Amino acid sequence: MVPVALDHMMQFGIGKTPSEADAKDFYDLVRFKNLYLKFSPVNYGGQAVLPGYVEMFKQIVDRFGARRMMWGSNYSATHDHPYKKLVDIGRQMVSFLPKDDQKWLLARLLKPLACAAEIGGSAFIRRT
Repeated sequence: MVPVALDHMMQFGIGKTPSEADAKDFYDLVRFKNLYLKFSPVNYGGQAVLPGYVEMFKQIVDRFGARRMMWGSNYSATHDHPYKKLVDIGRQMVSFLPKDDQKWLLARLLKPLACAAEIGGSAFIRRT
C-alpha cells in the first residue's frame, strides 16, 4: 500500500472553525491506514498558535494518532519568519502530547515516509 501524506492537512480548519460536515468528512479519512497528515505554520497562522487551534489539533491527534502525523516547517515558502521561530511554533503545537508522540510528530515519521518516496512509493497531496 502506497503511503499518502496530505500536505497542510488539506488546509483543514485554516482561518476558521470547520463546519460539522467538513469535520466529519475530514475525520472519516482516518479509515485509510496509508494516509498521513502533514501540518505546518500554514495550519496555525505562521507566527503563533491561533485561539481554538490547540483543541482542534488535539482532536485530530486523538483520531489519527501521532504516528500518522508529521510537522513540516514550510520553510522556505514561509520565508518571512526565521526557521528557528517556525520550529519553536511547531514544538508549541505538540507540547501537550507525551514526549514520545512529540518525537514522532516532529521527526520520526518523516524517515519511513522518505524511504518509501526514494523507491517511488509515497505521495504528498496538496489541496488546490
